Amino acid sequence: MKNLEAMGLYPIAGEYQPVKDEELVEIEDTRGFALPPDFKSFIKKYGWSGFFPRAYVKPIDPIPPQVTDEDVLGFVCFYGAEIDRGGLLSMTRAKFTESMPSTVIPFAESDGSSQYLIGLGGDDLNKVYFWNFEEWPDPDDYEDQGLEIPEGWQYENMILVAESFTDFLNRLVPGPRDKTLS
Repeated sequence: MKNLEAMGLYPIAGEYQPVKDEELVEIEDTRGFALPPDFKSFIKKYGWSGFFPRAYVKPIDPIPPQVTDEDVLGFVCFYGAEIDRGGLLSMTRAKFTESMPSTVIPFAESDGSSQYLIGLGGDDLNKVYFWNFEEWPDPDDYEDQGLEIPEGWQYENMILVAESFTDFLNRLVPGPRDKTLS
């Protein structure tokens, strides 16, 4: 695995805010799945953190042109402990998660409120996805057009980024030194 500190990983709140065991248990109990061990280990150590200079991710799947014309996706931060309702636990309860498969949870933010998701079960187990906020699927859109809601509609705005959390970390690339966090 990459040396994340050497790549510029830093604690956003001045010191690392690891996710507490009680929060992890609540997430696992609520979702009915265990968190992948490599992911769990990371958030218990680092929690709310980002990169300076900024980091980007090279995904497995091609990036659709409506997302970016680059070959990398932006990365803003990992979610951490519950501080002012912005932690990992709160993000797993956010309204937009209703438009995501039940087998994934958001764990990090990308540009423009887009999310990185980690798979907890089924075919999604351990996989990491990019969830495009701009293309947020809504089943009402189908019904408004008199169409049947297609199976798998929650995946329409997702692209596969990595086969595991460790693979995700290895796909992170540093941005130019002159870029700042947005």
